[in-house]
This record gives sequence, structure tokens and C-alpha cells, in this order.
Amino acid sequence: MAENRAPHAAAVAFPVAATWFSALFGPSLLSGAYAAAYFLPYGSYAVVLPFVAFSLICVFAALGANIVRLNKAYDYAAFAHALYGRAYRFLMPFLDYDILMAMCLGGASCIATVSHIASTVFGINGVAAAIVFSLLALAVAVYGERAVRRFSSIMTVLMMCAFGIFVLLFLVIGKNELGAALSNWAPAAGYTLSGGIKGAILLGFSNFGMVGGALCAVEQNVTTAKECRYIGILSFIMNSLLMAAGALMLLPYCPGILGEATPAVTIMTSRVAQEFPFITWLYYLLMFMALISSAVPQLHAVSSRINRMLEDRHRKHGSGRRRTLYIGIVYFTVCILLSLLGLMTIVSKGYSFSAWLHLCVLAIPILLWYVRRGVNKRKAGETV
Repeated sequence: MAENRAPHAAAVAFPVAATWFSALFGPSLLSGAYAAAYFLPYGSYAVVLPFVAFSLICVFAALGANIVRLNKAYDYAAFAHALYGRAYRFLMPFLDYDILMAMCLGGASCIATVSHIASTVFGINGVAAAIVFSLLALAVAVYGERAVRRFSSIMTVLMMCAFGIFVLLFLVIGKNELGAALSNWAPAAGYTLSGGIKGAILLGFSNFGMVGGALCAVEQNVTTAKECRYIGILSFIMNSLLMAAGALMLLPYCPGILGEATPAVTIMTSRVAQEFPFITWLYYLLMFMALISSAVPQLHAVSSRINRMLEDRHRKHGSGRRRTLYIGIVYFTVCILLSLLGLMTIVSKGYSFSAWLHLCVLAIPILLWYVRRGVNKRKAGETV
């Protein structure tokens, strides 16, 4: 009789990394907004800076996953309890604000993208499109962390394959300009490489909302330190390559697209649609699926936290799915209001501010947790 073998660490880590990947995919890649704001002004460094952006944050993802594993902290309040120790009551309100703001900014960027495309490309009312989008994302999120993991894993595989095709398509159409673009290492006027590195690191740190909020809510199957390391490794590979490919496919069209809110959509409608009309509809289908998969884990992080609070205080406060439904309605209402600021404002201003706040309430406490753990181990060894 064959023995039941434990799954490989990478197999356990992949659904967690896929949750992050799918959340990052929609507004960052298919719209081109992140690349235009953080990478493309720096010439060919645009394909290098994504690896800088995700180097540090993915180390913190592995460190955070290990804290979640050791403390079985499957929502960010439990994670904060383990992280802050005696300072929990003082620091938790700041983390609540930090995570909720990050998740709302992420959801708002998805909705801003949907509204922009619906109104400019299809002539559909942006608010109506945002409401339909919110209801579809909510329909997935109400089924809990298992549905989120499964949905993210399936969507990640599909989107990686489809996105690879679109990258090649963009590069083929822009092949005449690609050589000149790749040979240009000079940042655009008003930009410096040091500023690009700083901006890339801040973009990476803006993902702390995922590391400290969304990922802990889907790490129930993570049981070993090796699996935690794989979460960091797979996240770095997937997210860095994703961003680098997104920057590369837009590089031949610079600097003309730098001022666009959704540069990839502009290229699709002005260049690609003329030569491959049927591809355009596949692109928009992929865009819609990517945005849904981006919004779902962010709503799940918020609903997990609020559900936990309500369960602790009101044991008979309705079913979990009903609560998630109500939470989702409020969450997407806030996101729709924030989306009125515009996608580029959310990406360039909101995410940078969020990154500095993450540094204070998550990055530094994670490092201090490991310092404290090392000191306690040393004391225990000396006692023995």
C-alpha cells in the first residue's frame, strides 16, 4: 500500500504566493499604471527595477509567514497579537488603519481601472460597471479562505499563460522601436536612477498590506519553515518577473505613453486592435478576470478581521457568509468613492504614503520580533 506523502513545500507555498500574485496582477500589469509610474521613466532600468522592488518585501513575506505558522495567526489581528506582544493594545489601532487603508486603496485601484475602461472604451457608465464588478468579486469572497486560495491558484495559471501571449504580441508590434528602447539606459528628464530605486522599494513595501493582511488569512496549510521560505522565493520570482514583463512590453512605446492613466489599454486600442481585432476582446476578458482576482483577496483580508472581531464580541451575530456579504457591501462602497481620485493618483501618491506607514507598523516590528525571539532563545540556553 502506498504511503500518503506530505506535499512538497512548493506545493503548499504556491497557493499563498498565487494569492499575492493575483492581487497584484490586475491594476499593475494589464493597465500599465504601475510600470508608467515607477519603472518606465528610467529607460532600460525599467526591467531591472521590479527585481529591486520585490527583493526586500519577499524576505518579509517569508519572515511573516513563519510568525503566522508558529502562532497560528490566521487573520491580521492574531498576527499583530503575536507580533506586538505587550504593545498590542497601543499599536493595533495603527495596524487596523494601515491594513484597511491598504486594502481599500487596492480595491479602489481595481475599480478605477474598471470604470476607466468601461467609460472610455465601451461607453458604459463607470459607476454601473463598478457596482457589477463589486458584486462579482463579493460572490467569490463570501465562500471563505478555501475558495480564495483555489480561485487565486486557478486564475494565476490562466493569467500567466495569457499574459505571456500578450507580452509577445506587444513586443512584436513594437519590434521596430524595441532595440532603441533597450539600448537607452538614461532616465527621462527630471528623473534619477537613485529616485527610481527608492520608488521601487517603496512600491514593494506598499505590498505589506498583502503580507500582513491578506496572506496570513490563507496560510492555514503552512506548517514548516521550509514552506515559509518557499512563499518568499515563489513570490519574488512570480511578482518580479510579472512586473519586469509588464515594463518590457511597454518600453517600445515610451515616452509617448508615460502620461496615460492606463497605457497598456491605450496601446491595445490604438495599435493592437488595428492588426488583431479579435485579440482585443480576449485582452479585455483577461483584464476583467485579473481585476476580479485582485479584488477578492483584499476583501477577504478585511472581512476576516471584522468577522473575527464580531465573533469575539457577539457570538450570535449572524452567519459568517452573511456578515461577509454586509462587510463586502461597505468595503466596495468605500472603494468606489476612493476610485474617484483616479488610478494614477491612487498608484503614485496613495501607495507611496502607504509604504511609509507599513514600514513603521509592520517591517520594523517583524525585525524586532526575530530579535526578541533570538534573545529569548539565548536566555533559555544560558538557563539550561
